[in-house]
Amino acid sequence: MIGVLLFLNSMIAGDIQDMPVQIDSCSMVVSTRFERGVQLFFHNTSPQTITHVTFRIENGAHATDVDDEGNFPPGTEIDHILVTPTWSLQNGSTGTCSVNAVRFGDGTDWSIADPLDW
Repeated sequence: MIGVLLFLNSMIAGDIQDMPVQIDSCSMVVSTRFERGVQLFFHNTSPQTITHVTFRIENGAHATDVDDEGNFPPGTEIDHILVTPTWSLQNGSTGTCSVNAVRFGDGTDWSIADPLDW
């Protein structure tokens, strides 16, 4: 059984219209004593199919990147649980979720560090 422990506010860096992925919600879940994850509801806001998204999950002094791979056409809403290191989310404190990088179906990339037009 998966229990929701805390809600993580989604943090959008920059103008949401510049982001190829929009995070709708993000919450920490625990399925066992040693396995933790993040449930992300997000959607593809770009005009291209996305095949890979890297999310940054931060909680106080801890931060980790988690990857999601798939075939996400434009406008698709996604609900996935991604496993994170057990140390990355703990102590019941709130945190943030953001998009760090995206790979499109044509092999091009987008990143928050270098947000070129897609």
